[in-house]
Amino acid sequence: MMPDAEQRKSRIRFKQALYKALGLRHETQPALLEHREIVKQFSEIGRWMRNIVRTLKILIISTLSLLIIAVIFLITDGHLDNYKKSDIGVVLGNKVNSDGTLSPRLKGRLTKAYELYKNRVIDRIIVSGGIGIEGIDEALTMKEYLSRWGIPENLIIADSNGINTYHTAKNVKKYMDTNNWKSVVIITQYHHISRTRLAFHRFGIKTVTCAHADYYEFRDSFTIFRELTAYCYYLIREYE
Repeated sequence: MMPDAEQRKSRIRFKQALYKALGLRHETQPALLEHREIVKQFSEIGRWMRNIVRTLKILIISTLSLLIIAVIFLITDGHLDNYKKSDIGVVLGNKVNSDGTLSPRLKGRLTKAYELYKNRVIDRIIVSGGIGIEGIDEALTMKEYLSRWGIPENLIIADSNGINTYHTAKNVKKYMDTNNWKSVVIITQYHHISRTRLAFHRFGIKTVTCAHADYYEFRDSFTIFRELTAYCYYLIREYE
């Protein structure tokens, strides 16, 4: 072991070399202290940045987890058909092509409505839609389609003011109050079921059951996320 005097000399030589490397004189203690303070501040900034990154990671993971749960709920809820004998069935509109033919989605919905009518689950059908950019009345086109399948026209009500889910629910509520109907089966795409039922409940329709159309396409994977946003909006919007 080195004597104490030698250890002190070694420490002094080390400090002198350090001061020289930093451009300081041996006696410039305040400058050294200032340098140490700067290093400490940078260390604090680094720690603060690491905390921010850690918090962002937690937020991103939490958001993605909630999104996955919401998507699973929307898909599952839309496939849990719970329809039962009801006063009416409501088919929500979709695109009618410029040549008057129905989009595959709309055909799927009307096919499901026809099945429910034939199985005596519903006695009447409300077809609800607006006039699309093609200039064709969706509701009247749907009514004609079902009547060609043998459903009497007097049992099909065309709601041409159902320009969206909100207005369809609002209009159906009026039809039900006028005719003293108490129960309804909503018929639409699986990812549209949750929002449609929410709108019907918000307008005071208590007995609402569901049946999804047996039609799927690739665009459903994108539509689901749009439906999630729309569902959140329907949760907070006013119903008049």
